[in-house]
Amino acid sequence: MNERQESSRIISVRNAMIVVYTLLAAGLFVLTCIHFITSKKHTMLAQSENYTAVAARQSARNVTNYCNFAERGIRLIFDEPELAAFYPQSSSLTADEIVTINKITDLMNKASYVFDYADLGIIYSTGSSAGIVSDGIKSLFGADVYGRADVTLSGRDECWMAFFSGDLSRACYLRRLNENSIFISSFYATKIGSVFNTIAGESNLMLCLTDRSDRVIYSSDNMNATPGERLPTDILEDFDGRTNVIVGSEKGAGCSMELDNGWRVYSVARAQGSGRFSASRDETFITIVGISTLLVFISAGLLVCLFFMNPRRSRKKLVSETDDFFGVLTPFYCEEKISDLIETSLVGGTWAFTLVKIKDIAEIRERLGEEFVSGGQKQLANILKESFPDSAIGINTRDDFVVFTDFSDFDIFKAHENLRATHEEVKKQFESLLVGDNGDYKLDASMGVCIYPDSGRDYDELDSKAAKALASALAMEGDSLVFYEDKPEDKRGGDRR
Repeated sequence: MNERQESSRIISVRNAMIVVYTLLAAGLFVLTCIHFITSKKHTMLAQSENYTAVAARQSARNVTNYCNFAERGIRLIFDEPELAAFYPQSSSLTADEIVTINKITDLMNKASYVFDYADLGIIYSTGSSAGIVSDGIKSLFGADVYGRADVTLSGRDECWMAFFSGDLSRACYLRRLNENSIFISSFYATKIGSVFNTIAGESNLMLCLTDRSDRVIYSSDNMNATPGERLPTDILEDFDGRTNVIVGSEKGAGCSMELDNGWRVYSVARAQGSGRFSASRDETFITIVGISTLLVFISAGLLVCLFFMNPRRSRKKLVSETDDFFGVLTPFYCEEKISDLIETSLVGGTWAFTLVKIKDIAEIRERLGEEFVSGGQKQLANILKESFPDSAIGINTRDDFVVFTDFSDFDIFKAHENLRATHEEVKKQFESLLVGDNGDYKLDASMGVCIYPDSGRDYDELDSKAAKALASALAMEGDSLVFYEDKPEDKRGGDRR
């Protein structure tokens, strides 16, 4: 397999890896988004379940307090046993009976100042009544108010019931006093409206009070339920006849609480496009971000593939790090290695940037052949590797050997002295550059040296200064060594920083 085929194969493998990792990264991001959305749903469902439970308990407590307040009127009667035991003997009231009824009525009127009762009084089997018994309750109960109330109690001592008339509903409490009298108090269900609507607020939370048959007594404004009608089917299906439970599903969450009187409070939160328990906006946003990021990943992967498919780019990256013949760094990795050493060198250090070349190499190649040149360069590379064992050694695109050596010392003068002495010793070793079967030909080599950081701060600057020194050395006779010295025009031109 030739070099071109090998490069194409490596490019194909690398581009395939780029695509695979791009898709893996995109897939991981998509999975993260899915996990986030799922977690968000579970979190929001848990929050909504908790909130509906709190709202249901609070609403149930408020309704119970209203009912308890409505029941307090009866204490006025039981505080005076003769009033509780009283009942008219016939439909024609005696003077004493009238006095007793008026006394009861006065007590009821005083009690109504504390609580806004619709009704607060006593109905008797004879058809008469004491206290506040409205025409509305008489209309709801029918002609025989006592008979309807007696049937409603059905042998119980007390009960709560609801009456419905149009958009209004009335909560009514009945309590048997004796065989011929029943205590009655009622209030309009709108009294609990302020509590329900305050708890529901502007969220998706809906609150509703129902009787034992799940007929709506009162609901929050956002529920749009009609008093007297049963709860919407979808809500009834969620609870399936159960009370004192918390339910949750993709539709939302809910809680039902049963009161002591058998009535029920429902708290329901539905997932919608906006509001306290909405996740759709988050899901839409995450979906858009996920799709956008996926497209960015794929586009980036394609761009990277196209970038490296450019032969000018791929050749630079695909070349070997080390030259197989000379055993030194190839041009790209040589520059990269020296640049890394420059970036990581300590402040105050002293480094030598050296360029080495065989003199008149073009003429030798033409006159003696490539074999002599290659043999001489191989010997030169070995000399440099032996002389600078811990240095970065490579070859540049001009066929110059490049050496970057650390001579740092606490004494900067000593460092410079060691640097010069070492290079002088290396120059002496050039005397062994002999080629031919019997070493018949002596090759001359030249070195151009500049010092980092004195002569430059990066690879290009150092290479430029060392190249000037090498050019001067190549112009000399025999083996030669020239150290770059800043000239006045260089300083004026800004070559040194």
